[in-house]
Amino acid sequence: MNIIITTDRYMRKLNNRYLKKDRATNVIAFNLGAVGEIYVSAELARDRYDLHFFIIHGTLHICGYNDGSVLDRKLIDSKTLKLLENV
Repeated sequence: MNIIITTDRYMRKLNNRYLKKDRATNVIAFNLGAVGEIYVSAELARDRYDLHFFIIHGTLHICGYNDGSVLDRKLIDSKTLKLLENV
């Protein structure tokens, strides 16, 4: 797995190109088969807790979890927080 810490400007480009949303976001994850890539916004990861949260959240996306609906977001956030307890 590759974890890339980058700028809001680059996150906005990725979000626009792949998700058709013209705004920065905290994390974008790509499942590339044998390798996963997680991009994290350095500006939005204000501390180590945020950074770990975003990495775990991105890993769950690679594993197939989504956050497109309110119910999906609650599930992925719950799983992220549960896993974050072990960091």
